[in-house]
Amino acid sequence: MRTYLETRDVVLLSGAGISLFVVLLVTLFFLPIPGIIFVALLMCTAASFVVLLYRRTARSKFENKVKNIELESVIGSMRDGVVVYDINFRVLSINKAAEDLFGISTQEVAGMFITPDLVKNPHLRIFTEVMFPSLAPSINTLS
Repeated sequence: MRTYLETRDVVLLSGAGISLFVVLLVTLFFLPIPGIIFVALLMCTAASFVVLLYRRTARSKFENKVKNIELESVIGSMRDGVVVYDINFRVLSINKAAEDLFGISTQEVAGMFITPDLVKNPHLRIFTEVMFPSLAPSINTLS
Protein backbone atom coordinates (compact mmCIF):
# COMPACT_ATOMS: atom_id res chain seq x y z
CA MET A 1 0.00 0.00 0.00
CA ARG A 2 1.37 3.39 -0.96
CA THR A 3 0.71 6.16 1.52
CA TYR A 4 1.05 9.86 0.97
CA LEU A 5 2.13 12.21 3.72
CA GLU A 6 0.13 15.35 4.21
CA THR A 7 1.80 18.46 5.62
CA ARG A 8 0.17 17.90 9.01
CA ASP A 9 1.53 14.33 9.13
CA VAL A 10 5.07 15.48 8.34
CA VAL A 11 4.91 18.13 11.06
CA LEU A 12 3.58 15.66 13.65
CA LEU A 13 6.14 12.99 12.84
CA SER A 14 8.99 15.53 12.79
CA GLY A 15 7.86 16.98 16.11
CA ALA A 16 7.67 13.52 17.67
CA GLY A 17 11.14 12.63 16.41
CA ILE A 18 12.69 15.90 17.58
CA SER A 19 11.10 15.66 21.02
CA LEU A 20 12.34 12.08 21.45
CA PHE A 21 15.85 13.20 20.47
CA VAL A 22 15.77 16.13 22.91
CA VAL A 23 14.63 13.86 25.75
CA LEU A 24 17.50 11.48 25.02
CA LEU A 25 20.06 14.31 25.04
CA VAL A 26 18.71 15.73 28.31
CA THR A 27 18.80 12.31 29.98
CA LEU A 28 22.41 11.77 28.88
CA PHE A 29 23.49 14.77 30.94
CA PHE A 30 21.33 14.31 34.06
CA LEU A 31 20.80 10.58 34.62
CA PRO A 32 23.13 7.71 35.53
CA ILE A 33 23.62 4.87 33.04
CA PRO A 34 20.70 2.66 34.26
CA GLY A 35 18.38 5.66 34.01
CA ILE A 36 19.58 6.41 30.49
CA ILE A 37 18.92 2.82 29.43
CA PHE A 38 15.43 2.96 30.94
CA VAL A 39 14.61 6.27 29.22
CA ALA A 40 16.00 4.96 25.91
CA LEU A 41 13.72 1.90 26.16
CA LEU A 42 10.76 4.13 26.93
CA MET A 43 11.59 6.34 23.95
CA CYS A 44 11.88 3.33 21.63
CA THR A 45 8.47 2.15 22.82
CA ALA A 46 6.99 5.61 22.30
CA ALA A 47 8.53 5.84 18.83
CA SER A 48 7.05 2.43 17.96
CA PHE A 49 3.62 3.60 19.07
CA VAL A 50 3.95 6.78 16.98
CA VAL A 51 4.87 4.76 13.88
CA LEU A 52 2.06 2.24 14.44
CA LEU A 53 -0.46 5.01 15.03
CA TYR A 54 0.66 6.80 11.88
CA ARG A 55 0.38 3.62 9.81
CA ARG A 56 -3.10 2.93 11.16
CA THR A 57 -4.19 6.51 10.45
CA ALA A 58 -2.73 6.42 6.93
CA ARG A 59 -4.42 3.08 6.23
CA SER A 60 -7.81 4.33 7.45
CA LYS A 61 -7.46 7.54 5.37
CA PHE A 62 -6.67 5.42 2.32
CA GLU A 63 -9.61 3.08 2.97
CA ASN A 64 -11.96 6.05 3.43
CA LYS A 65 -10.80 7.55 0.12
CA VAL A 66 -11.44 4.24 -1.64
CA LYS A 67 -14.90 3.96 -0.07
CA ASN A 68 -15.74 7.53 -1.10
CA ILE A 69 -14.61 6.88 -4.69
CA GLU A 70 -16.71 3.70 -4.81
CA LEU A 71 -19.74 5.49 -3.37
CA GLU A 72 -19.39 8.37 -5.81
CA SER A 73 -19.17 6.00 -8.77
CA VAL A 74 -22.26 4.07 -7.65
CA ILE A 75 -24.26 7.25 -7.06
CA GLY A 76 -23.05 8.79 -10.30
CA SER A 77 -24.17 5.81 -12.35
CA MET A 78 -27.70 5.70 -10.94
CA ARG A 79 -30.57 6.88 -13.11
CA ASP A 80 -32.55 8.06 -10.10
CA GLY A 81 -31.79 11.45 -8.62
CA VAL A 82 -29.68 11.07 -5.48
CA VAL A 83 -28.83 13.80 -2.99
CA VAL A 84 -26.26 12.95 -0.33
CA TYR A 85 -26.38 15.15 2.76
CA ASP A 86 -25.31 14.96 6.41
CA ILE A 87 -27.43 15.25 9.55
CA ASN A 88 -27.23 19.06 9.39
CA PHE A 89 -28.69 19.09 5.85
CA ARG A 90 -25.34 20.11 4.35
CA VAL A 91 -25.27 18.80 0.79
CA LEU A 92 -22.27 16.56 0.21
CA SER A 93 -23.01 15.49 -3.34
CA ILE A 94 -25.72 15.12 -5.95
CA ASN A 95 -25.65 12.99 -9.06
CA LYS A 96 -26.33 13.97 -12.67
CA ALA A 97 -29.95 12.77 -12.54
CA ALA A 98 -30.63 15.03 -9.53
CA GLU A 99 -28.93 17.94 -11.30
CA ASP A 100 -31.24 17.48 -14.28
CA LEU A 101 -34.31 16.95 -12.08
CA PHE A 102 -33.84 20.08 -9.98
CA GLY A 103 -32.11 22.25 -12.57
CA ILE A 104 -29.12 22.88 -10.34
CA SER A 105 -25.46 21.89 -10.49
CA THR A 106 -23.29 20.16 -7.94
CA GLN A 107 -21.06 23.24 -7.72
CA GLU A 108 -24.06 25.37 -6.72
CA VAL A 109 -25.19 23.26 -3.80
CA ALA A 110 -22.17 21.21 -2.67
CA GLY A 111 -21.32 22.25 0.88
CA MET A 112 -24.47 24.36 1.16
CA PHE A 113 -26.70 23.99 4.21
CA ILE A 114 -30.27 23.48 3.07
CA THR A 115 -32.57 25.41 5.37
CA PRO A 116 -36.30 26.08 5.14
CA ASP A 117 -35.49 29.72 4.30
CA LEU A 118 -34.21 28.63 0.88
CA VAL A 119 -37.78 27.96 -0.22
CA LYS A 120 -37.93 31.72 -0.93
CA ASN A 121 -35.18 31.32 -3.55
CA PRO A 122 -37.01 30.52 -6.83
CA HIS A 123 -34.00 28.61 -8.19
CA LEU A 124 -33.82 26.33 -5.13
CA ARG A 125 -37.53 26.21 -4.22
CA ILE A 126 -38.33 22.75 -5.56
CA PHE A 127 -35.08 21.32 -4.22
CA THR A 128 -35.85 22.75 -0.75
CA GLU A 129 -39.42 21.42 -0.86
CA VAL A 130 -38.12 17.94 -1.60
CA MET A 131 -35.67 18.17 1.29
CA PHE A 132 -38.38 19.52 3.60
CA PRO A 133 -41.69 17.99 2.44
CA SER A 134 -43.67 19.97 5.02
CA LEU A 135 -42.85 23.15 3.04
CA ALA A 136 -44.37 21.81 -0.18
CA PRO A 137 -47.84 23.02 -1.07
CA SER A 138 -50.60 20.63 -0.18
CA ILE A 139 -51.25 17.94 -2.76
CA ASN A 140 -54.76 16.82 -3.55
CA THR A 141 -55.12 13.16 -4.29
CA LEU A 142 -57.70 11.92 -6.73
CA SER A 143 -59.52 8.71 -5.98
